[in-house]
Amino acid sequence: MKQISTNTVVRSGLLLLVAGGLLVSIGCSSSSNASSRQVVVELSGDPQAAQSSFERGVQAVHLQDLEEAEKFFLLAIESDPRHGPAHNNLGKIYYQQDWLQDAAISFQRAIEFMPFRPEPANNLGLVMEIGLRLDDAVKQYEAAIALNPDDPDYLTNLVRARVKRGDDDARLRQQLWQIADNDEREVWVEWARQQIDRLD
Repeated sequence: MKQISTNTVVRSGLLLLVAGGLLVSIGCSSSSNASSRQVVVELSGDPQAAQSSFERGVQAVHLQDLEEAEKFFLLAIESDPRHGPAHNNLGKIYYQQDWLQDAAISFQRAIEFMPFRPEPANNLGLVMEIGLRLDDAVKQYEAAIALNPDDPDYLTNLVRARVKRGDDDARLRQQLWQIADNDEREVWVEWARQQIDRLD
């Protein structure tokens, strides 16, 4: 597993644990063909076993035991490959260890199985931003905002990526003023005001 260092990159934004949301898998019709039966097993999985492993993985995260957490999230995915929260949290484990390629793959799978949740899109945006794929990062942050417009982290992540990309337009200024006027985190208010002054 190739490690990509991000030690020199300042990262912000949240990687949220999805505490619930067991996904119901949809299996295929049965078949007498052995390979088809294998596909049915892989797609239908065992949601109950997956949820049990997932919860143990969350407990390991709370204990800061990343190796144990990774093991249980992988077990959850093995039991139910469509378990979106397990993919998301596995991505978080990889992200925290600077395994960015693995993190991106996990977040992409989480998006596939949880298109209604903003966390995986935001998380994938963080990975893309660290890799300086700023167009992709902006796209993911915008997707997260579309799903949850009220989360200030998603807006600040989006605006930070747009500033890094060199954007300078009326919409960016409006977003900066939104942060400066409404965000309750002083560090982001100060940052937004600095960017406004720079653009004026």
